[in-house]
Amino acid sequence: RALTAAASRAHLAVNVGPRYQVGRIRTAGSVPLAERGSKNFRARTRRAIRQLEETGRLTLRQEHPGNAEDTRRLLHEGLRLEHAGWKGSEHSSILSTEGSVRFIEDQAVQLAKWHQLELNFLEHDGRVIAFEYGWLAKQTYHSFKIAYDEAYRRFSPGQLLTYFLLVRLNGTTRAIDFLGPLDGAARRWHPEQYTVGRLVFSAGGVVRRLLVRAL
Repeated sequence: RALTAAASRAHLAVNVGPRYQVGRIRTAGSVPLAERGSKNFRARTRRAIRQLEETGRLTLRQEHPGNAEDTRRLLHEGLRLEHAGWKGSEHSSILSTEGSVRFIEDQAVQLAKWHQLELNFLEHDGRVIAFEYGWLAKQTYHSFKIAYDEAYRRFSPGQLLTYFLLVRLNGTTRAIDFLGPLDGAARRWHPEQYTVGRLVFSAGGVVRRLLVRAL
C-alpha cells in the first residue's frame, strides 16, 4: 500500500492485480489454541491425538541442521514421505524432478547457513507420519512444504503436525504463515488472510501508461 501510494504521488501509472489469499495464524495473543477452528474440527483433532496415543507416543521432532550434509540428509528423509504417496505415483513429488530437488536442496542449505531452517517430523512411536519443511524468520514461521504417511490419512497427520507446532510456537513467535494459496487444510484453522498479487508501474509515455493500466 505504501509503495502504490508513493507511485501515485509521483504520477506513475500503477496496476495492482490480486492473485490469491494466504492464510496466517497469529501465535501471540488473540485466539487461544483450544479455540482454533470450528468445534467439530477441534473435537476431531483431540480424538485423533487420543487414538494415536493409545497405541504409541506422539512426538514432534525438530531438526535445525548446521551443515550442508545434515541438511540434505534430513531434507530427503522428509521428502521421501511425500514421494511414497500419490504424488510419487503421479510423478509430481519433489523427488520426481531433478530440478526441483536441486532447488529445494540449495534453498535449505542457504536457510541453514542463516540459522532459519526448521525441519519438523511428527512421529508416532518412532515412525514418521508427517513432515514439514519450513523456516523461522522475523518471528514468523513459514510453512513451505508438508507431507504425510498415507497409511495414517484418517488421523489427518498434517493437521496434527500443525497443532503441535502451534503448541510449541505459542507466545514465542508472531505467526505461522502458510505462504501459498489458501487451501482447505489451512482454512480449518480459521486463519487471518492477506492478498498476494502483482504490482506493475511505469514512468514511460502515454502508450506505456495505457499498457500498464490494461494489464
